Amino acid sequence: MEKIEIKKNKFEKLPACYMNILLIPLGIVIIMFFRMFPRAAEFYGSKIYPSLMNIILTLTNYIPFSLVEVLIIFAPPLLLIYFINRVMYEEKEKRKALTVKFVGWILSWISAIFFALMLLEGINYNRMSFAEYAGLNLENSTKYELAVLCRELAEDANSLRYRIEEDDMGVTKLFSDDIYDIAEESYKAFDKLSEKYPVLKGNKINPKPLICSKFMSFMEITGIFSPLTMEANINADVSAYSLPATMCHEMSHIRGIMKEDEANFIAYLACMESDNSTIKYSGLMLALVHSMNKLYADDYDMFLEVYNEYSEGIKADFDSYLSYWKKFEGPIADVSKKVNDTYLKINNQNDGEKSYGKMVDLLLAERRMKHSQ
Repeated sequence: MEKIEIKKNKFEKLPACYMNILLIPLGIVIIMFFRMFPRAAEFYGSKIYPSLMNIILTLTNYIPFSLVEVLIIFAPPLLLIYFINRVMYEEKEKRKALTVKFVGWILSWISAIFFALMLLEGINYNRMSFAEYAGLNLENSTKYELAVLCRELAEDANSLRYRIEEDDMGVTKLFSDDIYDIAEESYKAFDKLSEKYPVLKGNKINPKPLICSKFMSFMEITGIFSPLTMEANINADVSAYSLPATMCHEMSHIRGIMKEDEANFIAYLACMESDNSTIKYSGLMLALVHSMNKLYADDYDMFLEVYNEYSEGIKADFDSYLSYWKKFEGPIADVSKKVNDTYLKINNQNDGEKSYGKMVDLLLAERRMKHSQ
């Protein structure tokens, strides 16, 4: 009987792992769906995401170092070593097949990671605003209202600054030299805020300092949320007074609040819940910086009036902050800002990096609500 030869489809010759590349278009379709139907995104963010978050936190929270940082540092060289040992010393034909398989395996992992990021981060960009949770009405404000806000924040910061310990340079010194103590107190403040806003509830979060903090400074990054490991990764090299607010900002992202202005506002609210003067001061300084930046753009004379009310301690903190970041200005920081700006715009934050400063709208809305009660 004559043997019938069945020709294989060219796609059948590829490793099965190449099929996982389909997760990329699937992830994009999912994001587009939730962008069109924000109520579905809110259901996912409030009912499904918290379970995923708590499971991952249970697995990674008690690792004292940043798991994602270790993976980023060691995974690429280990993969390269594996590729060289496994592929480069084989015969030519076998080397070609192994290379195709290796590339497919890498692409498969990239696709899986992309899909996971869509589930653990991307969908939450389309949720209802935190202003709705907080009952805040966002509306246009006058520059006079902004000036009053700045003056009130400056007065509160001045009164707290006198209670805070200073270093030899007259700059704010944190209440502990152990950053894990700072993280613990910052989480307590954040957890206290979650009693007012249940959307912020969840398993305990331990913010983690990064080994490569100095490198983060070159990219002008103070903190970064890792969705795959649910870690709040902190640049521990920056000005001391900014650390608690940065920690609370990244914890907000873990709780599914992805918009930068909202995470900043929540960081401010959380810090204000603390019984620790340094943590409160950190939140006030975050709010003051963004509010004063806005006032500077709107009315320079009013900006100067408020600035002249700063205590010497606040001015010393600002001078230290500015001189620190000046050392890292350059092409690396410019590229990092451009990448972050593009990433935010892709994720439905049309103002890109400027969205951080939009927390001022929330601060003004909160002030109006307080004064109307």
